[in-house]
Amino acid sequence: MKMTLFHNHFTLTKSIQETLCGVAAGFIVLTAVIFSGKADANELPPSTHEYKSVFESYAQWEWLDTEDWREANEDVGEIGGWRYYAREPEKGVEEN
Repeated sequence: MKMTLFHNHFTLTKSIQETLCGVAAGFIVLTAVIFSGKADANELPPSTHEYKSVFESYAQWEWLDTEDWREANEDVGEIGGWRYYAREPEKGVEEN
């Protein structure tokens, strides 16, 4: 008993396979002939864009001095915790 993972529902004969390979090869040759003269570097217009590296304006990132996270948590607790920050957008809308 012969077991296969995939069952091929159709089989191409050798002549059909040869014909398809010939058509594919002909298409490749035809494409090469059509585009052979169109990509000449002498015919391309000069570029109007200058290259500028993104690293020319790069500023070294540095750590900012921040406060102690424990003190920040205590401050948030004193002003009302997350409920205080939840009210902020409402104030912004009313001020507009």
